[in-house]
Amino acid sequence: MTNELTDLIAEVNAEAHADERGAIDDLLPLWEAKQAIKWYEADVKRIDPSASDYGAMGRVRRYLTDHPDEPLTDQEHRIRARLLPGGTSDLWEPANAIRERKPHVYQRLQELGCLQVDPTAVKNAIAKGHLSAGDVAEFCRQVGKTPRLEVQKLES
Repeated sequence: MTNELTDLIAEVNAEAHADERGAIDDLLPLWEAKQAIKWYEADVKRIDPSASDYGAMGRVRRYLTDHPDEPLTDQEHRIRARLLPGGTSDLWEPANAIRERKPHVYQRLQELGCLQVDPTAVKNAIAKGHLSAGDVAEFCRQVGKTPRLEVQKLES
């Protein structure tokens, strides 16, 4: 093959790949968004299996989540369903974070047997005056709980 022919083939291949690369670059954000949705849905199903798209309760829960403050009523069977607030619970940082930022608090927690950071043990230590609530407040935060599904039989 001549150099001209080789150069022409390389140029044609480069143009063809440039078009493909452009198409891939255009589709990549869409693919990433779809992957993020799949991962989110997998997390939702792992955290709350009743929130899945499968089964009657999952569909009811999804509808009620999408329509807050709107109970779902079946007049024929005299049944009403609504989501009750999930409230909050304490989520503690890892013990290593406490040790790095406040070694004396970590030491006291260790002495009191609270190092799993067991919320009940910490609350009891605070109630007994062994530990100051102010010392440990920065290591705890409120996290939302999944709303509970309530189904009631209506009065006639």
